[in-house]
Amino acid sequence: MIIQNQPLVSEQVYTLLRQRIISGHFMPGERVIERRVADELGVSRVPVREAVRRLLTEGLVVLRPRVGPEIVVFNAVEIRHLYHVRLALELAAAELIIGQDPATVVDELDPWIIELDALARVPDPATFLARDLDLHERIVASSGNPLLLSHYRMINAQVHVAIAQRWFREAGEPNLIQLTEEHRRLLDAIRHGDRPRTERLLRTQILGALETLRTG
Repeated sequence: MIIQNQPLVSEQVYTLLRQRIISGHFMPGERVIERRVADELGVSRVPVREAVRRLLTEGLVVLRPRVGPEIVVFNAVEIRHLYHVRLALELAAAELIIGQDPATVVDELDPWIIELDALARVPDPATFLARDLDLHERIVASSGNPLLLSHYRMINAQVHVAIAQRWFREAGEPNLIQLTEEHRRLLDAIRHGDRPRTERLLRTQILGALETLRTG
C-alpha cells in the first residue's frame, strides 16, 4: 500500500519495486510496464518512472530500445564478476570485524543462524536464500564501514536477481542444512579471530555458490 504523502511516494514506490525484484516477484527479463505498476499501486506514473531510473543506476533494470525497462538478465561472465566482487567485499568486512570485537558481533548474528536452521528444515528455499543474503549483508554492516556496506548492498541486490534467474529456474534447490552448517562454521571462525580459517570458509562458500550458479 502506498501512502499518498509527497515526497514519500517516490521512495515508497522505489522500495516496493526493488523488493519485488530481489524477491523474484519480478523475474529476470520481465518487462516493467510503468502504467501497469502505477495503476496497481494507485499512483501517477511519475514516481514509478523515478523509481525505475534509480533501479537502472543500481543495475537491477536495463533499458531495451523499442521495448522499455526490463529486469536485468545476467550472463555467466557477469555472474562470475558479481561473485568475485562480493567475495572481496566480504573478506574486507571480516578483516575489520576481527580487528575490533568479533565475539560481540557474532553474538548479535546468532539469531540469524537459528532462523536459517528452522527454514532449512521446513524447507523453504526462497525464504532461506533471502535470509542467507541478509545475514551476509549484516556481517558487512557489522564492519562499521558505511562505504563498504553501500557498495555491498548494490552487489547483494544483483546477486538476489542472479539467484532468482539461475538457481530456482535452472540449477535446482541447494542443500539448506549444509549451508546452515557452513554459516555456523564461518561465524565461529570470526568469533575466534581466526583469519586464515575465515578467509578459507568465505572463499569456499561464495565460490561454491558461484559454481552452483555457473553449472545451472
